[in-house]
Amino acid sequence: MANQPEEDFKIEFKRSGITATWNRSVENILELAEDAGVKADSSCQSGTCHTCLVRVLAGTFEYADDDVFEPDGEDEILICSAQPTSNMVIDL
Repeated sequence: MANQPEEDFKIEFKRSGITATWNRSVENILELAEDAGVKADSSCQSGTCHTCLVRVLAGTFEYADDDVFEPDGEDEILICSAQPTSNMVIDL
């Protein structure tokens, strides 16, 4: 089996004016935001409280765990449990 290449994605935090690079060494988008100095609300960090809910302006993502209570809106993301699958622009 071939090794999958590590993917680096640019995540633009639109309101903050900060762009950061995500790679597989970062657990989720919330961690990337905090590391980049972007203030993001969070509480449970498990995808249940929806405190970290933000709007996705562009890009795709997936949730690392199946037990995340996904938001109703297709353009909403729980950044504490999400990982990008492309470059993204987030309303944060």
